[in-house]
Amino acid sequence: MSEIVVNEANQWRLNTPGATGWDKSPQPGAANKYLMISSDTHANEPGNLWAERIDAKYKDRLPKMWIDEKGIQWRKMEASEQPDRLVLARLVGVGVRGDHQVLVG
Repeated sequence: MSEIVVNEANQWRLNTPGATGWDKSPQPGAANKYLMISSDTHANEPGNLWAERIDAKYKDRLPKMWIDEKGIQWRKMEASEQPDRLVLARLVGVGVRGDHQVLVG
């Protein structure tokens, strides 16, 4: 891979604040570059991974989630006899760049 394609909304990610004066470059194509690995996110499996790929004999043991006729979200797990109501918090915070709001939830 010789070229990294970045859409306009993510161009700012190519700038590394404070990189001036570094012995090596943080830029992907530089000959003398730092190996930089982002560790602030998680690898997420596809949402349908377990439902589609689990052995048939275990399907009834999978956690289940649904939305009822009133719009309430529920989940049921093997270890619980009754379903739990899911309450997803809506959190607002300052984004990484500091100049925009991030809405989570």
